[in-house]
Amino acid sequence: MKKLLCSFVAAALISSVISISGNVDAAPSEVLMLRMDERIEKLDTDPVVKNDTPFLPIYMLRDWSGVKLRWDQESKSVTVWSDGGQYVITNGSRTVVNGNKKVILDTPVYITHGRMMIPDSLLEQMTGADVRWAKGHQVVKVNSNGRSPIAIADNRPDVKLYGVDEKDGVYQELILEIGNKRHKYDWKTPLGWKEIPQVTVADLNQDDEPEVVILLNQGSGTGVHSQDVHVVNPVNFEEIPVESLEETVAQWVTSELKVDGNNLHVSVDIKGTDHNITMNIPDHAFTDMTELGFGAVDYHSVKNNKLVLRTGAAIYFGVFIGDLEITYEFRDGRYIAGEVEFIPFEEYKQYVQ
Repeated sequence: MKKLLCSFVAAALISSVISISGNVDAAPSEVLMLRMDERIEKLDTDPVVKNDTPFLPIYMLRDWSGVKLRWDQESKSVTVWSDGGQYVITNGSRTVVNGNKKVILDTPVYITHGRMMIPDSLLEQMTGADVRWAKGHQVVKVNSNGRSPIAIADNRPDVKLYGVDEKDGVYQELILEIGNKRHKYDWKTPLGWKEIPQVTVADLNQDDEPEVVILLNQGSGTGVHSQDVHVVNPVNFEEIPVESLEETVAQWVTSELKVDGNNLHVSVDIKGTDHNITMNIPDHAFTDMTELGFGAVDYHSVKNNKLVLRTGAAIYFGVFIGDLEITYEFRDGRYIAGEVEFIPFEEYKQYVQ
Protein backbone atom coordinates (compact mmCIF):
# COMPACT_ATOMS: atom_id res chain seq x y z
CA MET A 1 0.00 0.00 0.00
CA LYS A 2 2.89 2.37 0.81
CA LYS A 3 4.53 1.60 -2.55
CA LEU A 4 1.28 2.40 -4.35
CA LEU A 5 1.01 5.70 -2.49
CA CYS A 6 4.60 6.61 -3.38
CA SER A 7 3.87 5.92 -7.05
CA PHE A 8 0.86 8.19 -6.88
CA VAL A 9 2.90 11.03 -5.34
CA ALA A 10 5.64 10.62 -7.93
CA ALA A 11 3.15 10.85 -10.78
CA ALA A 12 1.65 13.99 -9.26
CA LEU A 13 5.08 15.62 -8.99
CA ILE A 14 5.91 14.87 -12.62
CA SER A 15 2.61 16.45 -13.68
CA SER A 16 3.38 19.61 -11.73
CA VAL A 17 6.95 20.23 -12.81
CA ILE A 18 6.21 20.17 -16.53
CA SER A 19 3.75 23.05 -16.18
CA ILE A 20 6.26 25.66 -17.26
CA SER A 21 6.54 29.23 -16.10
CA GLY A 22 8.48 31.40 -18.52
CA ASN A 23 8.22 33.70 -21.48
CA VAL A 24 4.84 33.41 -23.12
CA ASP A 25 4.68 33.45 -26.90
CA ALA A 26 1.46 34.66 -28.49
CA ALA A 27 -0.38 31.56 -29.64
CA PRO A 28 -0.73 31.08 -33.41
CA SER A 29 -4.27 31.49 -34.68
CA GLU A 30 -4.67 28.07 -36.30
CA VAL A 31 -5.62 25.68 -33.53
CA LEU A 32 -5.72 21.96 -34.27
CA MET A 33 -7.79 19.15 -32.83
CA LEU A 34 -5.72 16.20 -31.58
CA ARG A 35 -6.71 12.70 -32.65
CA MET A 36 -4.61 10.33 -30.57
CA ASP A 37 -4.76 6.68 -31.65
CA GLU A 38 -8.22 7.27 -33.16
CA ARG A 39 -9.46 9.01 -29.99
CA ILE A 40 -10.18 12.72 -29.80
CA GLU A 41 -8.02 13.98 -26.93
CA LYS A 42 -8.46 17.36 -25.28
CA LEU A 43 -5.35 18.95 -23.78
CA ASP A 44 -5.07 22.09 -21.67
CA THR A 45 -2.96 23.56 -24.51
CA ASP A 46 -4.06 22.69 -28.05
CA PRO A 47 -1.76 21.72 -30.90
CA VAL A 48 -1.30 24.57 -33.37
CA VAL A 49 0.16 25.32 -36.78
CA LYS A 50 3.15 27.65 -36.91
CA ASN A 51 5.13 28.31 -40.10
CA ASP A 52 3.15 25.50 -41.79
CA THR A 53 4.34 23.06 -39.13
CA PRO A 54 2.20 21.34 -36.48
CA PHE A 55 3.42 22.07 -32.96
CA LEU A 56 2.29 19.93 -30.04
CA PRO A 57 2.74 20.41 -26.27
CA ILE A 58 5.53 18.19 -25.00
CA TYR A 59 3.45 17.74 -21.84
CA MET A 60 1.28 15.28 -23.77
CA LEU A 61 4.13 12.75 -23.44
CA ARG A 62 4.00 12.70 -19.63
CA ASP A 63 2.03 9.44 -19.50
CA TRP A 64 3.61 7.70 -22.48
CA SER A 65 5.23 4.36 -21.89
CA GLY A 66 9.03 4.57 -21.68
CA VAL A 67 9.10 8.38 -21.66
CA LYS A 68 10.27 10.58 -18.80
CA LEU A 69 10.22 14.40 -18.69
CA ARG A 70 12.08 16.86 -16.47
CA TRP A 71 11.80 20.67 -16.53
CA ASP A 72 14.69 22.95 -15.55
CA GLN A 73 13.44 26.38 -14.55
CA GLU A 74 16.86 28.11 -14.68
CA SER A 75 17.69 27.13 -18.28
CA LYS A 76 14.03 27.00 -19.42
CA SER A 77 14.65 23.56 -20.86
CA VAL A 78 12.97 20.16 -20.86
CA THR A 79 14.97 16.95 -20.77
CA VAL A 80 13.27 13.97 -22.39
CA TRP A 81 14.37 10.37 -21.88
CA SER A 82 12.93 8.00 -24.48
CA ASP A 83 14.07 4.63 -25.82
CA GLY A 84 17.44 4.97 -24.16
CA GLY A 85 18.03 8.40 -25.68
CA GLN A 86 18.23 11.77 -23.97
CA TYR A 87 17.05 15.02 -25.55
CA VAL A 88 17.53 18.49 -24.08
CA ILE A 89 15.10 21.04 -25.53
CA THR A 90 15.53 24.71 -24.65
CA ASN A 91 12.90 27.39 -25.06
CA GLY A 92 13.42 29.57 -28.13
CA SER A 93 16.10 27.32 -29.62
CA ARG A 94 16.28 25.45 -32.92
CA THR A 95 18.95 23.13 -31.52
CA VAL A 96 18.08 19.99 -29.59
CA VAL A 97 20.93 18.21 -27.82
CA ASN A 98 20.73 14.44 -28.28
CA GLY A 99 23.65 13.00 -26.33
CA ASN A 100 26.76 13.86 -28.37
CA LYS A 101 24.64 14.87 -31.35
CA LYS A 102 22.60 17.92 -32.21
CA VAL A 103 19.24 18.01 -33.95
CA ILE A 104 18.57 21.24 -35.88
CA LEU A 105 14.90 22.18 -36.21
CA ASP A 106 13.41 24.29 -39.00
CA THR A 107 11.45 26.35 -36.45
CA PRO A 108 12.45 26.97 -32.81
CA VAL A 109 10.51 25.50 -29.94
CA TYR A 110 8.59 27.94 -27.78
CA ILE A 111 6.46 28.27 -24.67
CA THR A 112 2.81 29.26 -24.69
CA HIS A 113 0.27 29.04 -21.85
CA GLY A 114 3.00 27.51 -19.70
CA ARG A 115 3.62 24.60 -22.08
CA MET A 116 6.67 23.86 -24.23
CA MET A 117 5.60 23.39 -27.86
CA ILE A 118 7.65 21.16 -30.16
CA PRO A 119 7.32 20.39 -33.91
CA ASP A 120 5.84 17.11 -35.08
CA SER A 121 9.17 15.94 -36.53
CA LEU A 122 10.85 16.11 -33.11
CA LEU A 123 8.03 14.20 -31.45
CA GLU A 124 8.38 11.47 -34.11
CA GLN A 125 12.16 11.27 -33.70
CA MET A 126 12.05 11.03 -29.91
CA THR A 127 9.20 8.53 -29.56
CA GLY A 128 8.77 6.68 -32.85
CA ALA A 129 5.21 7.97 -33.13
CA ASP A 130 3.65 8.72 -36.49
CA VAL A 131 2.20 12.24 -36.87
CA ARG A 132 -0.08 13.10 -39.80
CA TRP A 133 -1.38 16.52 -40.76
CA ALA A 134 -2.43 17.92 -44.12
CA LYS A 135 -2.29 21.64 -44.79
CA GLY A 136 -5.70 23.22 -44.42
CA HIS A 137 -7.00 20.42 -42.19
CA GLN A 138 -8.03 21.11 -38.62
CA VAL A 139 -7.00 17.74 -37.16
CA VAL A 140 -3.54 16.40 -36.39
CA LYS A 141 -3.42 12.61 -36.06
CA VAL A 142 -0.90 10.91 -33.81
CA ASN A 143 -0.30 7.17 -33.82
CA SER A 144 1.67 6.49 -30.66
CA ASN A 145 2.20 2.80 -31.56
CA GLY A 146 0.81 1.79 -28.19
CA ARG A 147 2.84 4.22 -26.09
CA SER A 148 0.03 6.57 -25.17
CA PRO A 149 -2.30 5.11 -22.51
CA ILE A 150 -5.82 4.37 -23.68
CA ALA A 151 -7.10 5.03 -20.16
CA ILE A 152 -5.88 6.45 -16.85
CA ALA A 153 -7.65 5.79 -13.56
CA ASP A 154 -9.95 8.68 -12.72
CA ASN A 155 -8.74 8.70 -9.12
CA ARG A 156 -5.18 7.34 -9.45
CA PRO A 157 -3.02 8.86 -12.23
CA ASP A 158 -0.31 6.23 -11.71
CA VAL A 159 -2.71 3.49 -12.85
CA LYS A 160 -2.74 3.30 -16.65
CA LEU A 161 -3.94 1.00 -19.40
CA TYR A 162 -2.11 0.55 -22.71
CA GLY A 163 -3.21 -1.20 -25.89
CA VAL A 164 -0.79 -3.38 -27.86
CA ASP A 165 -0.77 -5.52 -31.00
CA GLU A 166 -3.48 -3.66 -32.91
CA LYS A 167 -5.11 -5.66 -35.72
CA ASP A 168 -8.05 -4.48 -37.81
CA GLY A 169 -8.90 -1.74 -35.32
CA VAL A 170 -8.81 -3.98 -32.25
CA TYR A 171 -6.11 -4.18 -29.58
CA GLN A 172 -5.31 -7.87 -29.13
CA GLU A 173 -3.69 -7.42 -25.72
CA LEU A 174 -3.72 -4.80 -22.98
CA ILE A 175 -1.07 -3.79 -20.45
CA LEU A 176 -2.00 -2.57 -17.00
CA GLU A 177 0.60 -0.30 -15.39
CA ILE A 178 0.56 0.50 -11.68
CA GLY A 179 3.40 2.77 -10.62
CA ASN A 180 6.52 1.21 -12.13
CA LYS A 181 5.07 -2.30 -12.49
CA ARG A 182 3.28 -3.70 -15.55
CA HIS A 183 1.35 -6.81 -16.52
CA LYS A 184 -0.01 -7.96 -19.88
CA TYR A 185 -3.48 -9.49 -20.31
CA ASP A 186 -5.13 -11.17 -23.30
CA TRP A 187 -8.08 -8.78 -23.11
CA LYS A 188 -9.29 -7.21 -26.35
CA THR A 189 -10.89 -3.84 -26.99
CA PRO A 190 -11.63 -1.79 -30.11
CA LEU A 191 -9.50 1.19 -31.02
CA GLY A 192 -11.85 4.13 -31.45
CA TRP A 193 -13.37 7.28 -30.02
CA LYS A 194 -16.62 5.54 -29.01
CA GLU A 195 -14.99 2.67 -27.13
CA ILE A 196 -12.69 4.45 -24.67
CA PRO A 197 -12.05 2.17 -21.65
CA GLN A 198 -12.63 3.32 -18.09
CA VAL A 199 -10.33 2.59 -15.14
CA THR A 200 -11.00 3.29 -11.49
CA VAL A 201 -9.52 2.21 -8.16
CA ALA A 202 -11.83 1.25 -5.28
CA ASP A 203 -11.94 -1.04 -2.26
CA LEU A 204 -14.61 -3.38 -3.58
CA ASN A 205 -14.14 -6.19 -1.07
CA GLN A 206 -13.94 -3.93 2.01
CA ASP A 207 -10.49 -5.15 3.11
CA ASP A 208 -8.93 -1.67 3.24
CA GLU A 209 -6.89 -2.49 0.12
CA PRO A 210 -7.96 -1.12 -3.27
CA GLU A 211 -8.78 -3.10 -6.40
CA VAL A 212 -8.45 -1.87 -9.97
CA VAL A 213 -11.64 -1.98 -12.06
CA ILE A 214 -11.31 -1.93 -15.85
CA LEU A 215 -14.38 -1.42 -18.04
CA LEU A 216 -13.87 -2.24 -21.72
CA ASN A 217 -16.52 -0.98 -24.12
CA GLN A 218 -16.67 -3.56 -26.92
CA GLY A 219 -19.13 -1.80 -29.19
CA SER A 220 -22.35 0.16 -29.29
CA GLY A 221 -25.19 0.96 -31.64
CA THR A 222 -28.98 1.05 -31.75
CA GLY A 223 -30.18 -1.13 -28.90
CA VAL A 224 -26.68 -2.46 -28.19
CA HIS A 225 -23.92 -1.55 -25.74
CA SER A 226 -21.44 -4.31 -24.95
CA GLN A 227 -19.04 -3.90 -22.04
CA ASP A 228 -16.58 -6.26 -20.36
CA VAL A 229 -15.54 -5.84 -16.72
CA HIS A 230 -12.25 -6.91 -15.14
CA VAL A 231 -11.23 -6.58 -11.48
CA VAL A 232 -7.52 -6.84 -10.65
CA ASN A 233 -5.56 -7.14 -7.41
CA PRO A 234 -2.95 -4.35 -7.77
CA VAL A 235 -0.42 -6.13 -5.56
CA ASN A 236 0.00 -9.32 -7.61
CA PHE A 237 -1.91 -8.32 -10.80
CA GLU A 238 -4.17 -11.37 -10.46
CA GLU A 239 -7.64 -11.00 -11.96
CA ILE A 240 -10.53 -11.60 -9.58
CA PRO A 241 -13.47 -13.39 -11.27
CA VAL A 242 -16.83 -11.66 -11.65
CA GLU A 243 -19.99 -13.72 -11.93
CA SER A 244 -21.41 -13.59 -15.44
CA LEU A 245 -24.74 -11.95 -16.21
CA GLU A 246 -26.05 -15.30 -17.44
CA GLU A 247 -25.27 -16.90 -14.07
CA THR A 248 -26.94 -14.09 -12.16
CA VAL A 249 -30.10 -14.10 -14.26
CA ALA A 250 -30.39 -17.88 -14.02
CA GLN A 251 -30.07 -17.82 -10.23
CA TRP A 252 -32.10 -14.70 -9.43
CA VAL A 253 -34.62 -13.80 -12.14
CA THR A 254 -37.79 -15.38 -13.44
CA SER A 255 -39.76 -13.38 -16.00
CA GLU A 256 -42.71 -13.96 -18.32
CA LEU A 257 -44.13 -12.07 -21.31
CA LYS A 258 -47.69 -12.91 -22.34
CA VAL A 259 -49.71 -11.21 -25.06
CA ASP A 260 -53.32 -10.54 -24.08
CA GLY A 261 -55.20 -8.95 -26.96
CA ASN A 262 -53.47 -5.63 -27.62
CA ASN A 263 -51.74 -5.65 -24.26
CA LEU A 264 -48.53 -7.21 -23.01
CA HIS A 265 -48.56 -8.78 -19.56
CA VAL A 266 -45.13 -8.70 -17.90
CA SER A 267 -44.12 -10.38 -14.67
CA VAL A 268 -40.69 -10.18 -13.05
CA ASP A 269 -39.79 -12.17 -9.95
CA ILE A 270 -36.50 -11.66 -8.12
CA LYS A 271 -35.79 -14.75 -6.04
CA GLY A 272 -35.54 -14.31 -2.31
CA THR A 273 -36.68 -10.66 -2.39
CA ASP A 274 -39.85 -8.60 -2.49
CA HIS A 275 -38.75 -6.92 -5.75
CA ASN A 276 -41.49 -8.63 -7.75
CA ILE A 277 -43.34 -6.60 -10.38
CA THR A 278 -46.38 -7.18 -12.59
CA MET A 279 -47.13 -4.85 -15.50
CA ASN A 280 -49.89 -4.65 -18.11
CA ILE A 281 -48.63 -2.54 -21.01
CA PRO A 282 -51.03 -1.47 -23.79
CA ASP A 283 -50.06 -1.45 -27.50
CA HIS A 284 -47.08 -3.77 -26.96
CA ALA A 285 -48.49 -6.99 -28.38
CA PHE A 286 -45.93 -7.06 -31.20
CA THR A 287 -43.38 -9.18 -29.37
CA ASP A 288 -42.89 -12.89 -29.90
CA MET A 289 -40.60 -13.23 -26.87
CA THR A 290 -41.81 -15.23 -23.88
CA GLU A 291 -39.43 -13.76 -21.29
CA LEU A 292 -37.36 -10.63 -20.81
CA GLY A 293 -34.04 -10.45 -22.60
CA PHE A 294 -30.93 -9.18 -20.82
CA GLY A 295 -27.39 -8.43 -21.94
CA ALA A 296 -27.87 -6.29 -25.05
CA VAL A 297 -27.20 -3.01 -23.21
CA ASP A 298 -24.78 -3.26 -20.29
CA TYR A 299 -23.29 -0.44 -18.20
CA HIS A 300 -20.98 -1.18 -15.26
CA SER A 301 -20.00 1.37 -12.65
CA VAL A 302 -18.53 1.68 -9.17
CA LYS A 303 -20.83 3.27 -6.59
CA ASN A 304 -19.94 3.60 -2.92
CA ASN A 305 -17.14 1.05 -3.36
CA LYS A 306 -19.54 -1.45 -4.92
CA LEU A 307 -19.42 -2.88 -8.43
CA VAL A 308 -22.80 -2.31 -10.09
CA LEU A 309 -24.23 -3.49 -13.42
CA ARG A 310 -27.32 -2.05 -15.07
CA THR A 311 -28.50 -4.15 -17.99
CA GLY A 312 -31.48 -3.33 -20.17
CA ALA A 313 -34.62 -5.49 -19.93
CA ALA A 314 -35.90 -6.03 -23.48
CA ILE A 315 -39.31 -7.16 -24.66
CA TYR A 316 -38.22 -7.02 -28.29
CA PHE A 317 -35.02 -6.13 -30.15
CA GLY A 318 -34.20 -2.51 -29.25
CA VAL A 319 -37.32 -2.12 -27.09
CA PHE A 320 -36.55 -1.86 -23.36
CA ILE A 321 -38.99 -1.35 -20.49
CA GLY A 322 -36.50 -1.07 -17.63
CA ASP A 323 -33.16 -2.09 -16.16
CA LEU A 324 -32.00 -4.98 -14.08
CA GLU A 325 -29.61 -3.54 -11.48
CA ILE A 326 -27.07 -5.93 -9.98
CA THR A 327 -24.86 -4.97 -7.02
CA TYR A 328 -21.95 -7.35 -6.50
CA GLU A 329 -20.33 -8.54 -3.29
CA PHE A 330 -17.08 -10.42 -2.70
CA ARG A 331 -17.56 -14.00 -1.61
CA ASP A 332 -15.43 -17.15 -1.92
CA GLY A 333 -12.75 -15.46 -3.99
CA ARG A 334 -14.99 -13.81 -6.58
CA TYR A 335 -17.61 -11.13 -7.06
CA ILE A 336 -21.17 -12.43 -7.20
CA ALA A 337 -24.59 -10.80 -7.16
CA GLY A 338 -25.51 -9.63 -3.66
CA GLU A 339 -28.54 -7.53 -4.57
CA VAL A 340 -30.73 -7.63 -7.68
CA GLU A 341 -33.57 -5.25 -8.51
CA PHE A 342 -35.77 -4.65 -11.57
CA ILE A 343 -36.35 -0.92 -12.18
CA PRO A 344 -39.03 0.01 -14.74
CA PHE A 345 -38.35 3.04 -16.92
CA GLU A 346 -40.30 6.15 -15.95
CA GLU A 347 -42.77 5.91 -18.85
CA TYR A 348 -43.68 2.33 -17.88
CA LYS A 349 -44.15 2.86 -14.15
CA GLN A 350 -47.80 3.79 -14.71
CA TYR A 351 -48.49 0.22 -15.85
CA VAL A 352 -47.14 -1.45 -12.71
CA GLN A 353 -49.96 -3.26 -10.92
